[in-house]
Amino acid sequence: EAGTAWIAQQAPDVVALQELTDVSEERLVELAAGWGHGHSALLKTSGFSVGLTSKTPIEVVARLREGLHHGCLHARVDGIHVFVVHLSPFRWDVRSREAELLLAEIEPLLARGERVLVLGDFNALAPADLSLLEAQPELLPKARASDAEHAHVENLRDGAFDLSVMQRFLDAGLRDAALPFLEEPGVVRWTIPTGIWTKDKAEAPEGGRRVDYVLADPQLAAAATFAR
Repeated sequence: EAGTAWIAQQAPDVVALQELTDVSEERLVELAAGWGHGHSALLKTSGFSVGLTSKTPIEVVARLREGLHHGCLHARVDGIHVFVVHLSPFRWDVRSREAELLLAEIEPLLARGERVLVLGDFNALAPADLSLLEAQPELLPKARASDAEHAHVENLRDGAFDLSVMQRFLDAGLRDAALPFLEEPGVVRWTIPTGIWTKDKAEAPEGGRRVDYVLADPQLAAAATFAR
């Protein structure tokens, strides 16, 4: 109820959602109605799904699942192609393959001058954040310990932060639309961990990582006015 009230207060045109576990299409319709959206689309009803809700009609272009850890919902809203993504949390090389599969759909749209948004949980690190990641001396040892402890985990590339996945999206012509606003003084840049992980469950931690992004074609990115 609190989340619904907050979203309604933002009065959004479109909402993209990740980690919709045990959410049916009917449940997403109910949730969307709570913040004034009469249209919704769901990737799948099992595992960690993604979804989209909108004030205006949603045209589902594709539900992409083959070769993708969680999958991707490709929809069109008001003439904008929206890719709601959730890449693998476990391995950089899997994320790299996922990026290539997604960009096979995205790059032709960019080449034609289409409006494109690619947003969600990429589970990947951005080149623009490297110096700030390196300034947190505990991050790399923790990641190395995790890679060593779990056979299915390899988030580091040759023992170092992997930036290649996000760089690939940027090289394709997408822009990190939120970045200019996150560089302003006092703005919390990191998307993980969040305040819910802290003792008081209110204040955001001082350090962390950014793994969630709103990427856009250059024209849409230039139109951004605020990000938080």
